Amino acid sequence: MPAAPMPPQQYQSGPVTPPESAGRRPPRLFLAFRAPWIDRGRLDDAFARQHRHDEVGVRLHTLLAVGALLALTTTNTAAEIAFAPLAVYSIIRLGHTWRSLVSLFQQPATVCCLGYLAWAGASLLWTRDLRHGLDELAMVRALAVGMMLWPVLENRRWLIAALAVGFAAGNVLQVAHAIGTRLELSWLPWDRWEGRNSVWWDPVVGGTLLTGALGLHLPAAFMGRGRVRALALGGAGLAAFGVLATGSRGAWVASGTLVLIVVGIAIWRVALRKDARARSLLAPLGLVALVGVAGWLLAGDLLVSRYERARQDIARSVEGGDYASDTGARLLMAGWAIDAAREHPVAGVGLGGYRAWVVDEINVQGADPGDRPVHDHAHNAYLHIAATTGLVGLALCVGALAFALVGGFRAGGAGGRRLVDLTGYDAGPVFALLGLALAAMFDTAHLSVQSAILLVVVLTLCPSVRPAERVRLARR
Repeated sequence: MPAAPMPPQQYQSGPVTPPESAGRRPPRLFLAFRAPWIDRGRLDDAFARQHRHDEVGVRLHTLLAVGALLALTTTNTAAEIAFAPLAVYSIIRLGHTWRSLVSLFQQPATVCCLGYLAWAGASLLWTRDLRHGLDELAMVRALAVGMMLWPVLENRRWLIAALAVGFAAGNVLQVAHAIGTRLELSWLPWDRWEGRNSVWWDPVVGGTLLTGALGLHLPAAFMGRGRVRALALGGAGLAAFGVLATGSRGAWVASGTLVLIVVGIAIWRVALRKDARARSLLAPLGLVALVGVAGWLLAGDLLVSRYERARQDIARSVEGGDYASDTGARLLMAGWAIDAAREHPVAGVGLGGYRAWVVDEINVQGADPGDRPVHDHAHNAYLHIAATTGLVGLALCVGALAFALVGGFRAGGAGGRRLVDLTGYDAGPVFALLGLALAAMFDTAHLSVQSAILLVVVLTLCPSVRPAERVRLARR
């Protein structure tokens, strides 16, 4: 439970814009990333008012938020149930939280998300499948999670810890499943899909979620210190093994890319900081090697079979035009999405209209639909958004992502300004967001309940301007 409230002036500030006299003034084009229209003093006062008038409510709200995030890391059903009490309590507390929520709706990323919501809703006017469009539009209910978490964002580190602990518990079950399968213990494995180790997650969704979980741990593992770094090394190792064990090849690529990015930043940080030593990278790099060995020993057959299957599917698709396979269908659906975006570049084919448009195109071409698998989505969030809502929808989504990434990097660094200052779990959410953004190239993450909610959670944890930190967890 968070510590007793402190006077507002004693709070640890969030990212603070340095005075103009201290450095060069940022180009006008980039001022939006700092959201100068948000009054920082009014924002902090809005959060302080909660403690003066409803301290018990803040504590209970934080407890419900932590519980909901722990449940988010398990099953869809558990997540839906756990967020229900948080939603109800958030409505009950509106009288105390509405002032703080004003600053949420002033965030540039929030503005982009709301703009996309409006545009996506308007696209139902020209979609070819209104029923499916309404189903897709219903997924934007995940945006409400941001409103539930924002009033307790000053306890940001508790929320990060809840995600990290929850995902680590799932990873431990994956290790138990792998051991039970290897030792042929019928009571221990958690079978979901034959040959795939994803415990309570769907393998593809699990791969996306765990790529985000890996991002939570990586900055502390590579750039943290002391006990926090030791915990992060363990968490990152479990998350990396978890990604491999799901058998989700898109998540493998996304996670591998994420690791390379973090390694690059860590090396750059060592090169620029005189107090950082190259040997500090030995432990995390050794972890990468250890995870590779452990993954091969516990899930080597799965890794080889998934790789070989992908290679064969791609060869059949490229050389013989046979798309009747998992990977072949993904290639085909991506191609159709590009064609749809080219034909309707501004407005798209309408939310939910992707499959109907593809079927119509196949019929126009006189091809046999039975020979071509047609899915409801493009297996790529960016292509799917471009196909259904056009460049307008894609620009709004990419804009929200860009604003959150910049805000997250500023929040994660000491002083909030430089990549070389990244350290500890404060930088976890932005790398989790980066991991989800990479995984979205292989999965329509915004159309799955758990991945959509996780995406909104990390977006909320990476605002352009955030409230002062109220709880300071040790960095060392």
